[in-house]
Amino acid sequence: MANDASIDVSQLTAEQRSALEQYTSVTAQDVKDAVPLLQRSQWNVQIAVSKFFDGEGPDPLAEAAAARDHVPQQASRHENLQESFGRPPPRRSADRRSRPDPAPRIVPQPQTPTHRPPFLLALLFGPFNLGYRALSTLFRTFVYVLSFLPAPLRPRAITTTVTRGWRGTTGRRMLLPRDTAARFRREFEEEYGDHENASRVPFFEGGFAQALDAAKAELKFLLVVLVSPEHDDTAAFTRDTLLADPVVAFLADPSNNLLVWGGNVLDSEAYQVAADPRRRRPRAARA
Repeated sequence: MANDASIDVSQLTAEQRSALEQYTSVTAQDVKDAVPLLQRSQWNVQIAVSKFFDGEGPDPLAEAAAARDHVPQQASRHENLQESFGRPPPRRSADRRSRPDPAPRIVPQPQTPTHRPPFLLALLFGPFNLGYRALSTLFRTFVYVLSFLPAPLRPRAITTTVTRGWRGTTGRRMLLPRDTAARFRREFEEEYGDHENASRVPFFEGGFAQALDAAKAELKFLLVVLVSPEHDDTAAFTRDTLLADPVVAFLADPSNNLLVWGGNVLDSEAYQVAADPRRRRPRAARA
């Protein structure tokens, strides 16, 4: 390369000679053609190799430099105060001044026709409608007042209507396990309050899982009493068997190591316990 007549390699720097050697080892191009290409590529070997194989397009560096050198200069405007007052004010275009504002878009909405009874029918059934509303309001007020009476004095129909009571199959809210157990005990005592042993059954005040854990921890037997108010034999079994004096005395005796948990199958927890086949056979709770 040093013997080339047209290119003096000795005037190149060490980095430029190294780039030239790398470039010619890859492309095998003559030095007289390689040096100008490297100069146009800012002595970047990769750019020069790409230009050699892919063709040389417009140089972005040269275009950026030319655009920087040829920045259009805004013509300065010189105007004195007299010319400013004498020049007429700029006029707005007639189209913009005379153009009206666009009207808002109105989308028609379909109207639902209202059906009214004929005037004669409304006049004929008007007194019956007013009487029904008055009687229903009076009845609801009467039932609401009677619902505050104690359980022994409260009529059975009032308990079933307002609180849904023991036999209500609708309107039972989902409560926490402890609140559900308290509701079961309250409804049990209201249903069988006339029996002397209704309040002596030591039901566990908590959920089934809590009762099972307590039985395991205290090494006691767990007796589960599941009651279905819709069953025909529920009342007879409860009065003749569960509330019998020997059974209540056995359940309330602490020496028997017995824990009693009761539930209404209308509640979700008691229903799940009743539907579990693993709990249908009697067994002792083990720690």
